[in-house]
Amino acid sequence: LLSTLKNEDERRHDEPANGDGRTTANANEDDDILTPKNLPQLVKHNPTVAIEILMKLSSQAALPFSSLSRDESAYHSALVNMDITLHTMEVVYKLATNHKLNIEYLHVFVLGLFERCAERELNAITGSGMGMNDGNVANGATGGGMKMVRLVSVFLQNLIQNDIVHVEDFLEVQAFCIENSRVREANTLFKLLKEKRSRR
Repeated sequence: LLSTLKNEDERRHDEPANGDGRTTANANEDDDILTPKNLPQLVKHNPTVAIEILMKLSSQAALPFSSLSRDESAYHSALVNMDITLHTMEVVYKLATNHKLNIEYLHVFVLGLFERCAERELNAITGSGMGMNDGNVANGATGGGMKMVRLVSVFLQNLIQNDIVHVEDFLEVQAFCIENSRVREANTLFKLLKEKRSRR
């Protein structure tokens, strides 16, 4: 995809512009270029490529093409607000650990994780079910809530241990741990919070 974007960019420089300053390729092929709107599809089908592009987008001087919007905040906003799947968590984690994701966007994503855990727990209790497929966090309602809590707890443990997330900036984490105290990973996360606080 990176090489395709670069080739498209080079070709467009040689094409005549329309009245609005856009080339014919710009006008007809927007659907073929990565935009914040279609980022979720790339994350869903190829998170590795999504990570590579978003990492380069955060290092704008290294971009070999101009096809992508330079407004990286639009991509980050789309990322943290898309459906939560294992692929989404993978991309967010990679960007965060490489300091390529603003803490405000990470906070939005973490809050979304907490909301999804609560939703899945409610669905498990009511038996309504919320099947998630194609790389999503869990399938079916049975055990889905606890599985989601375990994944989120491990996700947060890694961020905290790598000093990406500071506990004082994410006060909701403690409440999440208390609400899910029956889950071993949530208890481990709670102990990590106490340990980090005791060192400050």
